[in-house]
Amino acid sequence: MQTPSPQLTPSNLEQTLHSTARDAAQLLINQILTTVPLKSTQDGVFATLPDPITHLPREKPVPKPKEPTKWEQFAKKKGIAAKAKDGKLVYDEATGEWVPKWGYKGSNKGW
Repeated sequence: MQTPSPQLTPSNLEQTLHSTARDAAQLLINQILTTVPLKSTQDGVFATLPDPITHLPREKPVPKPKEPTKWEQFAKKKGIAAKAKDGKLVYDEATGEWVPKWGYKGSNKGW
């Protein structure tokens, strides 16, 4: 049985929203408790919900994997791996600062 939507006026807005939300929550809980098998444990009563039966479709098909580029094919054939990026700074324990590995004020100067 569906009840008609209540008329909302500024004077009864809070009370109407509160009672409508309470009624909707109670209907949902009653329906779960009457249609789903319950399991009672030490921690309380648990309802085991069924698995979803409706799978939503994707809007677009799953993208196909990209073909490797000529360079990627060549690198795989020759066993070439990407170069590791170690960063440009190293910690200098003597000064307690991060300094460049090489170049101006770099750690390779040995100062």
